[in-house]
Amino acid sequence: MIRNSININDFFIFLESKNIDFETTNKILGSYSIASIFEPIQNGFYFFSNSFFVTNQIKHSVILVGENFQFPDELETNEYIIIKKDPQLVYYQFLSSHYKQLSNGHVSKFSQISPDAKIGKNVQIDAFCIIGKAVIGDNTIIEGNTTVHDNTEIGDDVIIGSASIIGATGVAWIWDENYEHKIIQPQLGGVKINN
Repeated sequence: MIRNSININDFFIFLESKNIDFETTNKILGSYSIASIFEPIQNGFYFFSNSFFVTNQIKHSVILVGENFQFPDELETNEYIIIKKDPQLVYYQFLSSHYKQLSNGHVSKFSQISPDAKIGKNVQIDAFCIIGKAVIGDNTIIEGNTTVHDNTEIGDDVIIGSASIIGATGVAWIWDENYEHKIIQPQLGGVKINN
């Protein structure tokens, strides 16, 4: 398995940029692999949200914890970064900023786009997408095999995952009098996804 790693100094820079106070159990240097407590590895970078640590399989790693964390008796194999915020939230925010998916600005020739669609700057539209009369904001990514129906507005910096359908008719329906055919309410209101 290929693991992504981070230089711990990048994490400290992130904490400072967000004005998150922190302290460490020792001076922490180097790179660590992004890790999960459910599949422990050595030299991992973890978060732990509870007040006590439930596994002793994590060794030689850095663990992000809250200020109410109860440290184990032996600290020598791991280092800890203590913050006053939710460790999971901060961990996810850091990974989201560090590994942010960015638009490549390419629109696939294998997609169908309505001539009435308004496409912003640097928009990525992958193969086999169908874009109706819609508005798509700057730096947005529409992954492959996605349909964006008419009367849809998507803001800036949005990522629409593969095989999504935005603005589809068919969510609301009722059987006819004989319970033989579905009568579908058309999509009249449209869809708006903010920045």
